[in-house]
Amino acid sequence: MTDAGLVPTTPAYQGGVEQRQGRPVLALVLAFVLATLVGVIALRLHGQWATALLVVLGISAFAGLFTLFGAIAGFVHFGRLPKQMAFFDGLMDAVGDGCVVTDARGRVVYTNKAYRELIDASGATRVIGVENLYTGYPDVSERVYRLAQSAREGVEAAEEFRLNEGSSAAGAHPDRPSWLRVSVSPVSTPLGQTFTLWQVSDITVDRARQESAFANLQYIINYLDHAPAGFFSTTADGEIAYLNATLADWLEIDLPQTTDGSLKVDDLLPPDSRSLLMGIAPRPGEARTEHFDLDLKSRSGETIPVRIMHRVDYDYNGKVQPSRSLVLDRRATQSGAEGGEVFQMQLARLINDAPIGIAQINRDGVIQNVNAAFVELTRAALRGVAIGDIVQESQRADVKALLSNLVETGKKGKPLNVTFVGDDKNKALMEFSIAEAGEDETLNITVYAADTTKHQSLEEQIKQGQKMQAVGQLAGGVAHDFNNVLTAIIGFSDLLLAKHR
Repeated sequence: MTDAGLVPTTPAYQGGVEQRQGRPVLALVLAFVLATLVGVIALRLHGQWATALLVVLGISAFAGLFTLFGAIAGFVHFGRLPKQMAFFDGLMDAVGDGCVVTDARGRVVYTNKAYRELIDASGATRVIGVENLYTGYPDVSERVYRLAQSAREGVEAAEEFRLNEGSSAAGAHPDRPSWLRVSVSPVSTPLGQTFTLWQVSDITVDRARQESAFANLQYIINYLDHAPAGFFSTTADGEIAYLNATLADWLEIDLPQTTDGSLKVDDLLPPDSRSLLMGIAPRPGEARTEHFDLDLKSRSGETIPVRIMHRVDYDYNGKVQPSRSLVLDRRATQSGAEGGEVFQMQLARLINDAPIGIAQINRDGVIQNVNAAFVELTRAALRGVAIGDIVQESQRADVKALLSNLVETGKKGKPLNVTFVGDDKNKALMEFSIAEAGEDETLNITVYAADTTKHQSLEEQIKQGQKMQAVGQLAGGVAHDFNNVLTAIIGFSDLLLAKHR
């Protein structure tokens, strides 16, 4: 074994640099010439010169035999093999992790500098593999045994383990705990030989960073859990991804039940409020924040007035990302607020609980706010959607004309009977109302939508009933007149039969 611990196992060492192969034919020719020269001198020449030449040739032969056995023993190399080995050793030392190569029988055939330092730190007096390096440490040896099994099966594997502070195990630190990662990778050569590369990495710094990040995360979660406001996050399908302890306490929900993925938005909000919260038109690649004044109900039935600041992000395809919602308890605000603020909260709750659809739009007809009844009429009534896009295409021109006339003249115009888009094809009587412009010169336009689907159905039923009643009356009159004629015919027939039997 060389100074770097390498024992060549193939005739030509594959180190990743240029190779120089031997020339056996030339060696045989030189050996034949040398043998012939020795024979000629021994048979033909005599005297001191012949003896001197024989001595020189003998010394050369002795040097050749020494070189041959040295090459067999591994002390003497030919060509560029030492340079290649030096390059390979430098390359493996530059890796930084402890590397050791074992053959199919588990014998060590190569170690780099970092691994030899591990061996020295363990107190071992000879080169040993990873299997023997951690013998006597049950928690570690069990993992190393699994790695050895994977190495024998020729599959890659890795294990991580912790060494206590001041442990005598290789790789342990005297002043702090350490973490090591040991991996095995199969290595094959062109000659069909199989080896295993064991790599021992010190990941203590990485683990420390992970633990620090986890501690910071725990601090943030603890801060959110004990914040004076509620907080929750929802996924696109309405699943509660996170709920803080404050909101869970308001709703009387056990906090452990919020982490198994079974809690839904429907468990927090009534169905109509849920439709409001989820009814926001997507903006690909952007985020939207909306405010809602809603009522929550606890498990005991208590009504909790809240204001929800709901932020939703969308990817570039318009797909909804997990939302973040801040919940402010308005119960304390109601008891200590000014009259105007109390009126504003009551008005918001009144609009949300109204039985007819109410929406607030801007000058361009884009929905800014909408109540639950409007969303129940059509799921297309999302915040950020144009009011004309929620009705059938044939009626959009009428809606735009009514809105334009309202903006220009301030006159309401006649209500429109519209049919909303969607599979249900709900119908409603839509009316626009305009208020005075505010200080920012923005018009407050309110849209009222009364559901006429059932009314129209009843009207059609009444009309159909009236038609059937008219047909019945006509049929009854015809039957009565026919009965009168038939009575006269029967009477005269009886007279004729009585006179002319």
